[in-house]
Amino acid sequence: MHKKFDLTLKDLLKDIPVKFLKILTGYEDGKFLDIQLPIIQLNEMDLLIELPDGSLLHMEIQSTNDMDMLKRMYLYSALVFNQLGKLPRQVVLYVGDKPLNMKNKAGSYSYELLDIRDIECSELLKSEKPEDIVLAILCHSDDMDVTIARILEKLSTLPLKAREDYILKLLYLSDLRKLYNRVDQEIEKMPITIDFKDSQIFQEGSLEGIEGRPGQWMS
Repeated sequence: MHKKFDLTLKDLLKDIPVKFLKILTGYEDGKFLDIQLPIIQLNEMDLLIELPDGSLLHMEIQSTNDMDMLKRMYLYSALVFNQLGKLPRQVVLYVGDKPLNMKNKAGSYSYELLDIRDIECSELLKSEKPEDIVLAILCHSDDMDVTIARILEKLSTLPLKAREDYILKLLYLSDLRKLYNRVDQEIEKMPITIDFKDSQIFQEGSLEGIEGRPGQWMS
């Protein structure tokens, strides 16, 4: 997965967006588990969450169709079971723009495939958690201009540092839907000054779309 999207989505999902998690699992809470797997072709999963009932949710995030995904998920399942003694529920969250066509079953083994576009953005916009609100940019919307405006309206109420961080994450993800310019135009209308230079995600992986431009929006 492209590093800029990987960093952004993992950062959002590690903070356990309550509406998104409830849509996925029925729970609004969970504990992120940060474990390192033995180096056997793969040594790091995207997300492993322990849910309130003690079960495990393993999620991989894909922005492209990976024809080796079935093999990877099967191996992950075995490695988690070996280390924690539990078989996780496994979900591949597809956030790409092209049609989803990965295989998810072989014999008795299978994992779940979820296209984030099957989730209504209006559900996530009911949340007060900024992680849910930002993820709405990737979900289904009948009117994306209205959705972008609602996302930015909700993010504008955050404290300055958090506002900068989540708006930058929104810009990262908008590139997955070819919405970067539309989001950028709406940000420029906001009566705020945004300086991204100190943002952790900006330092970890610069957005290709804004690389080379000033790290500041002033409206």
